[in-house]
Amino acid sequence: MIDKVTFKATDEQVLQMAANAVNASNPVGVGAIMYNPGSVFSKTDFCVMHSMVSVDYCGGRMTKFIAIRHGDYWKMREPHPEYQSWIRAYPTAKDLIESAGATVMEVSDAARE
Repeated sequence: MIDKVTFKATDEQVLQMAANAVNASNPVGVGAIMYNPGSVFSKTDFCVMHSMVSVDYCGGRMTKFIAIRHGDYWKMREPHPEYQSWIRAYPTAKDLIESAGATVMEVSDAARE
């Protein structure tokens, strides 16, 4: 099972995490057709909808970033090397979370939840 990470962050920090994940991601499959290596994304390119920030493919880049708000904190799963191509820059969720200035509160074993 993939561990879940709970973290404290503002909406802006979570949007920055999404931008960081996309910018660090690679094109995969037919995404290579839409990929523009000069494209740089910022937090203003994303939004919080229904207490969630979700990016699947963006500009041809396989991102697979999902963060869900739970009251005063957020949760996401540890990255999987076959789905999140941003792990070459941010090997763990903690690395991505801290890249936006947010704070990890807890890493929990998904098998127990």
